[in-house]
Amino acid sequence: MDFPVITLLINIIGALFLGIFTAQIHNGAILLLLGTGFCGGFTTFGTFNMELSQLWFQHRLGSCLLYFILTYIFGILGFIIGIHI
Repeated sequence: MDFPVITLLINIIGALFLGIFTAQIHNGAILLLLGTGFCGGFTTFGTFNMELSQLWFQHRLGSCLLYFILTYIFGILGFIIGIHI
């Protein structure tokens, strides 16, 4: 397994969209639909955990840690940037 760049990018883009939706949509039901429904379906938390586990079991601990850190740090940054767009 190579480094899971595609999953990382999808999760960051999903966080960006969630930030945009959170800042722009003031109707709770629509925000829930787009935030949980669209962003939850678009992002790949299950795939992230599977790939993270595969890196762990392949003893690629550096890649595992890097993937974990990048996903969370850039996910948070994506959300913050989305709010400010």
